Amino acid sequence: MQVQALLKKVSDLDIKMICPLHGPILKENLGYYIEKYDIWSSYKPEEDGVFIAYASIHGNTANAVKEFAKILEENGAKKITIADLTRCDMAEAVEDAFKYDKVIFAASSYNFGVFPPMEHLLNHLKGKNYQNRKVRNN
Repeated sequence: MQVQALLKKVSDLDIKMICPLHGPILKENLGYYIEKYDIWSSYKPEEDGVFIAYASIHGNTANAVKEFAKILEENGAKKITIADLTRCDMAEAVEDAFKYDKVIFAASSYNFGVFPPMEHLLNHLKGKNYQNRKVRNN
């Protein structure tokens, strides 16, 4: 909400530089970055596509995800990104969850809960107020 309020306040200004406390100073392509801030702060997806995040203990969930991805492709899904949460970079999985407009979470149960790599991703998304996506849980 704070970023959206700020973007409205500065929309008529000729911005020459963005100096975030959490990243590099930006001096070029500012329109691109302002658009990204707008998308990210309003929780809008950047692209049409499906992000499938899975956490498989013995490979069965992985096999199911691969078959499901084939079915999605056969039914016209143009962009599908798959992340094996037991092996991938968690920051990239979070990025992909925010990038696409649809997401599928597939994980095994584990000790009366969800397999820890999936729990880890879900906790990251919860902390970032993840919203405005079509979600399918398996």
